[in-house]
Amino acid sequence: MYKKGDGIPQDYAEAMKWFLLAATQGDRDAQYNIGQMYYYEEGVTKNIVEACKWWIMAGHQNNEYAWINIKIARREMTSEQSFAVDKFGMEREMHAIQLGDYIQVVHNDMGGFSTV
Repeated sequence: MYKKGDGIPQDYAEAMKWFLLAATQGDRDAQYNIGQMYYYEEGVTKNIVEACKWWIMAGHQNNEYAWINIKIARREMTSEQSFAVDKFGMEREMHAIQLGDYIQVVHNDMGGFSTV
Protein backbone atom coordinates (compact mmCIF):
# COMPACT_ATOMS: atom_id res chain seq x y z
CA MET A 1 0.00 0.00 0.00
CA TYR A 2 2.66 2.54 1.06
CA LYS A 3 5.18 1.23 -1.49
CA LYS A 4 2.89 1.88 -4.46
CA GLY A 5 0.85 4.71 -2.95
CA ASP A 6 -2.47 2.89 -3.33
CA GLY A 7 -5.00 5.43 -2.10
CA ILE A 8 -2.40 7.12 0.09
CA PRO A 9 0.79 9.08 -0.58
CA GLN A 10 3.70 6.85 -1.56
CA ASP A 11 6.06 6.46 1.40
CA TYR A 12 8.97 4.05 1.03
CA ALA A 13 10.12 4.50 4.63
CA GLU A 14 6.68 3.56 5.94
CA ALA A 15 6.49 0.64 3.50
CA MET A 16 9.86 -0.64 4.70
CA LYS A 17 8.76 -0.34 8.33
CA TRP A 18 5.72 -2.54 7.74
CA PHE A 19 7.53 -4.97 5.46
CA LEU A 20 10.26 -5.46 8.08
CA LEU A 21 7.67 -6.10 10.77
CA ALA A 22 5.99 -8.76 8.64
CA ALA A 23 9.24 -10.18 7.22
CA THR A 24 10.77 -10.80 10.64
CA GLN A 25 7.66 -12.80 11.46
CA GLY A 26 8.29 -14.98 8.41
CA ASP A 27 6.03 -13.37 5.80
CA ARG A 28 7.51 -14.40 2.45
CA ASP A 29 5.80 -11.65 0.46
CA ALA A 30 7.23 -9.00 2.78
CA GLN A 31 10.67 -10.60 2.48
CA TYR A 32 10.33 -10.55 -1.30
CA ASN A 33 9.25 -6.89 -1.30
CA ILE A 34 12.19 -5.83 0.89
CA GLY A 35 14.47 -7.50 -1.65
CA GLN A 36 12.74 -5.54 -4.40
CA MET A 37 13.21 -2.29 -2.54
CA TYR A 38 16.95 -2.90 -2.09
CA TYR A 39 17.41 -4.00 -5.69
CA TYR A 40 15.43 -1.15 -7.28
CA GLU A 41 16.65 1.51 -4.81
CA GLU A 42 13.19 2.31 -3.50
CA GLY A 43 13.78 4.48 -0.44
CA VAL A 44 17.08 2.77 0.34
CA THR A 45 20.52 2.69 -1.25
CA LYS A 46 20.76 -0.03 -3.88
CA ASN A 47 22.29 -3.13 -2.32
CA ILE A 48 22.27 -6.28 -4.43
CA VAL A 49 23.59 -8.49 -1.64
CA GLU A 50 20.95 -7.30 0.81
CA ALA A 51 18.26 -7.78 -1.85
CA CYS A 52 19.42 -11.35 -2.45
CA LYS A 53 19.47 -12.12 1.27
CA TRP A 54 15.81 -11.19 1.53
CA TRP A 55 14.99 -13.09 -1.66
CA ILE A 56 16.75 -16.18 -0.29
CA MET A 57 14.51 -16.04 2.79
CA ALA A 58 11.43 -15.67 0.58
CA GLY A 59 12.64 -18.39 -1.76
CA HIS A 60 13.00 -20.85 1.09
CA GLN A 61 9.29 -20.31 1.63
CA ASN A 62 8.44 -21.25 -1.95
CA ASN A 63 8.44 -17.82 -3.55
CA GLU A 64 9.60 -18.82 -7.05
CA TYR A 65 10.02 -15.22 -8.19
CA ALA A 66 12.66 -14.70 -5.51
CA TRP A 67 14.89 -17.40 -7.04
CA ILE A 68 14.42 -15.90 -10.50
CA ASN A 69 15.42 -12.46 -9.20
CA ILE A 70 18.57 -13.88 -7.61
CA LYS A 71 19.58 -15.42 -10.94
CA ILE A 72 19.03 -12.11 -12.70
CA ALA A 73 20.89 -10.13 -10.00
CA ARG A 74 23.90 -12.46 -10.22
CA ARG A 75 24.58 -11.12 -13.72
CA GLU A 76 25.64 -7.77 -12.29
CA MET A 77 27.37 -8.96 -9.09
CA THR A 78 31.05 -8.77 -8.41
CA SER A 79 32.74 -11.96 -7.22
CA GLU A 80 32.76 -10.53 -3.67
CA GLN A 81 29.02 -9.89 -3.80
CA SER A 82 28.38 -13.35 -5.18
CA PHE A 83 30.47 -14.88 -2.40
CA ALA A 84 28.51 -12.94 0.26
CA VAL A 85 25.20 -14.15 -1.18
CA ASP A 86 26.42 -17.75 -1.37
CA LYS A 87 27.72 -17.58 2.21
CA PHE A 88 24.37 -16.28 3.47
CA GLY A 89 22.52 -18.99 1.54
CA MET A 90 24.74 -21.73 2.97
CA GLU A 91 24.27 -20.40 6.50
CA ARG A 92 20.50 -20.49 6.02
CA GLU A 93 20.74 -24.06 4.76
CA MET A 94 22.85 -25.12 7.74
CA HIS A 95 20.34 -23.53 10.11
CA ALA A 96 17.50 -25.40 8.41
CA ILE A 97 19.41 -28.69 8.63
CA GLN A 98 20.19 -28.12 12.31
CA LEU A 99 16.56 -27.23 13.00
CA GLY A 100 15.47 -30.36 11.16
CA ASP A 101 17.88 -32.46 13.24
CA TYR A 102 16.51 -30.88 16.41
CA ILE A 103 12.93 -31.61 15.39
CA GLN A 104 13.89 -35.22 14.66
CA VAL A 105 15.50 -35.55 18.12
CA VAL A 106 12.40 -34.11 19.79
CA HIS A 107 10.27 -36.48 17.74
CA ASN A 108 12.35 -39.50 18.79
CA ASP A 109 12.53 -38.42 22.46
CA MET A 110 8.76 -38.16 22.58
CA GLY A 111 8.29 -41.73 21.41
CA GLY A 112 7.53 -40.75 17.84
CA PHE A 113 4.98 -38.10 18.75
CA SER A 114 5.68 -34.42 18.28
CA THR A 115 3.62 -31.29 17.84
CA VAL A 116 6.60 -29.40 16.39
